[in-house]
Order: sequence, then structure tokens, then C-alpha cells
Amino acid sequence: LTKVFEAGKHRPRYQVESISETEGVTLAAFPEFFGEQPATAKVRVSYIADTTARTLAFASGQIDMIEGVRAPGWADTMKQRSAETQFDMTAPGSFNFLHLNLTRAPLDNIKVRQAIRYALDSAALASAYGPMAKPMVGIIASQFEGSVTREELPEELQYKPDPEKAKALLAEAGFAGGVTIPCYTSQREDYAAIMLMIQEQLRAVGITLDMQIIDHNTFHADNRNDKNSMPLNSSSYGPLPINVFLQQTSAAAVVKADGKGQGNFSHYGVAIPGVDDLITQAQDEPDFDKRTVIFKEIEKKLLTDLPILGVITLSYVIARNPRVDLGYPVQSGYAYWPLSKAKKTA
Repeated sequence: LTKVFEAGKHRPRYQVESISETEGVTLAAFPEFFGEQPATAKVRVSYIADTTARTLAFASGQIDMIEGVRAPGWADTMKQRSAETQFDMTAPGSFNFLHLNLTRAPLDNIKVRQAIRYALDSAALASAYGPMAKPMVGIIASQFEGSVTREELPEELQYKPDPEKAKALLAEAGFAGGVTIPCYTSQREDYAAIMLMIQEQLRAVGITLDMQIIDHNTFHADNRNDKNSMPLNSSSYGPLPINVFLQQTSAAAVVKADGKGQGNFSHYGVAIPGVDDLITQAQDEPDFDKRTVIFKEIEKKLLTDLPILGVITLSYVIARNPRVDLGYPVQSGYAYWPLSKAKKTA
């Protein structure tokens, strides 16, 4: 490590040239970078928090690339403004899960959880986002090994959208007249849009979400203190299903009222028996194919108990003026990618 630092290999491609509250940050190529110099000598990064202002700045040609708005219809609106707009999208992007808190009535009733699952139409939710989203069956994205398809599941775990079946299950649970569940979500556009659509789908079967939309930071802080009955969680993962299961469903990751817990907001594995034994088996299994089989068994167990529901995957999106060439196609990965090869062609 010492030799790496002495050789200057820790030095970045760009250095900060200037910072302005109005103009943003200007980055200049760092002449002592050990590798190839970036294709563009200077890059300016502007801060435009308002999504409408950001979109208009892009449409007017003032800005070459912007972070996309992950809201229904946004991509179509951008195409209408400029048919040449390029969209760079990560796939699968963020995994959107709906946790059902097993310590709160009526979510401690399996029939209520089944009714929620039958009421949700993930394909309809995904279609609202166009190419940005794909529906989820379990909690692993369809692009990853270990995910399950509806067709390979037994009929009782397929949960094809069925509002009438959802109503019947609610009646069996003692809620023939409907039920109200208090919850809250973030005001950030992707969280709010998804939860508002879920709210409407559940309303159609007699489940009313008494939902507040609150500040994003407060949303996460309150979730960590176990205050939410149905938190929507949005997280990006690499192609390692074990990390999803560990962080979202293991007993060791259960949320705690003092804020010292982790991301298992359903209390699965604590409120009711969970999948910890299967997670351990998967961790101990060196054979890839055998481990994948165990992942699928975990997915089936989660679909049986329904402590957490996979909703949609949602790509991180950059809208790009076609005059900018990134130097490579964006196909997958995390939400950020290098601009070292990016250059204007016009």
C-alpha cells in the first residue's frame, strides 16, 4: 500500500478547480494522475434540487446530463420535449420492498398479508415507469441468479393479482367491512409515487392506508426506530442474493425501537420463525448451483410467510444529450459510473 501511495496511484483523474453556490463545482483533469488523462478536461457539476427546474435546464440545452426523475411518465415527457434524448439506466437498479411489520395488528394475521399480496399488481406498477422498472416476484431481481419466476412456483405462491380473492381473505380474517392500516412514506418522488399507487390498489379491496408523506430524512430515522407498520425500502444490490436476505430478513438485522437495529423492518425471524437456517446453509455452501437452489427455497419461504414483498426494481437514470458520448454503454451496476471517457461530439 505504501508503494502505491508513493507512486501516486491514489491520485484521482479530476481535481476541484472551483466551488460556487450558484455555479456548482468545476472539476479539472489532474495532470499527475497515473493513468490515461480523461477525454474531457473540465466538468461542471451543478446543484439543482428542484426536479422541474433540473428538467427544464436540460431541455433548454443549458446542461448536458441530469439525474433522472424516477416518477411515472417522466421519461415519456422527456421524449416529447426532445426525441433524441438518451437515457442511461442501471439494471436492475434499486430493489423496492414493502415490509409488513409482524408485530402490528392486523399485519400479524397471515390472511391479511395474503390479501395485500393478491391486491398488489406489480406489473401495473412497473408499467407506469416504462423501461425504468420491472415487476418483482420475490425479493431478488429477475436479472440475478436465485430469483424465482411465477411459473416455477406452486399455484398458491404465484399470487397472480386477484382483487376478489383479496376481499375473501380479508373477510376470513374478520375484516369483511375493510381495514385501516396507518403508515408513512418519504416525500421523495420514487417512494411517494410507488406508495400512492399501492395505496390505490389496496383501497380497491377494502384496505385503507392511513398514510402520511414526510421528509425523507425523518422517514429513514423513524423507520430505524421501528415506528412504521409498512415501510417501503429502496436499496441497490450487487448480484449476491445472500446480502439481500441478510440485510432484509435475518433475525440479526431486526429493527429496534432504540435505533440500534438494522433493516429487517418486518421483525421476521423474531416475531415468527424465519429463514436464518437457510441463510446459514447458503453461506456454507461452496457450490454455486446448490447455493442458488437454497436461495430459491428462501424465496419460497418468504412467499409463504409474506413478511416482505418484492414490488418493483427501478433503474437509476441519467438523461443525456446525444452530443455527449460516454465512451461505453451503461448496462448495469450501481448508480454512478465514471466520466473519464465522456466527451462532446458536437
